[in-house]
Amino acid sequence: MMETPTQITIPASELEAFCDRWKIRKLAFFGSVLRDDYHPASDLDVLVEFDADAHWGVLDHIQMKQELEALVGRTVDLITQRGLDATSNWLFRQEVMNTARIVFEKPETRYAPG
Repeated sequence: MMETPTQITIPASELEAFCDRWKIRKLAFFGSVLRDDYHPASDLDVLVEFDADAHWGVLDHIQMKQELEALVGRTVDLITQRGLDATSNWLFRQEVMNTARIVFEKPETRYAPG
């Protein structure tokens, strides 16, 4: 089990498989899950950043959200880094960026000339 820096426990292999399948480069939690006001009925706020070659549509986003909800056992609010960057609500963007905690980050791969 992966102990996230929050009140959610996720099997590391399942989280990694989810992120690999959806080409997620970085996954972070934000919102009440990181605060004292989090409770069993709270939803989970998730921010994802995709690999450059990931091109998902609305239906993919819905499927991704449903898979993540099954993984964590609660309702998920899923936002993308691209969507966050594009929002005109700069206060929300600043709050998310200042408080988000990364729970998965794909290791950078570097090309090594042979």
